Amino acid sequence: MRNIIKRHCAAHNVPEFKNRNTTFLIRQNIAHKLKQVTDHTIGYVCVDKTKIQSLQLRSDHNLLFNYTFSYLMKEIIATEGGQDINILVDNRNQKVMSTNSLGDYLRIKAYAEWGFTHDLQVHYCDSKTDRLVQVADFVAGSVLERYKNRKKHIYNMLKPEYAVRFPNAQFGA
Repeated sequence: MRNIIKRHCAAHNVPEFKNRNTTFLIRQNIAHKLKQVTDHTIGYVCVDKTKIQSLQLRSDHNLLFNYTFSYLMKEIIATEGGQDINILVDNRNQKVMSTNSLGDYLRIKAYAEWGFTHDLQVHYCDSKTDRLVQVADFVAGSVLERYKNRKKHIYNMLKPEYAVRFPNAQFGA
């Protein structure tokens, strides 16, 4: 996956892959290449913030991020949990003072509640330099297009294996 983005950046003489700066044909090409690589799964959490009842969750983005991300991790561990898991997170998603909170929170949930017995690590990366985080941004862009603009083509090409819509009962209603 890294090489797909690396080759794209080299071919177009850009330092970083930005979903919003690419044409539909380029996004389609990237999605097609990503689906040919089989060493990964695609998952996402999509939050309808207008339906979040808790004022504390709505006002603290780190709490909301950690809480909703745990739903995705629970699904991943339920199906992929027979191995160590490494999570790469764009460091822009977390405040500097709370960069350990997501990893600690997920490990507590995984070991105490979900019966996970392998290593679980969270690594914070810079999207400007980490190609896998750029892939994640690409997936996030396709999810945004699906839900906000009803454009499903790239999303359907990617076929995410895990999708958490939060809050599930009221999502998009």
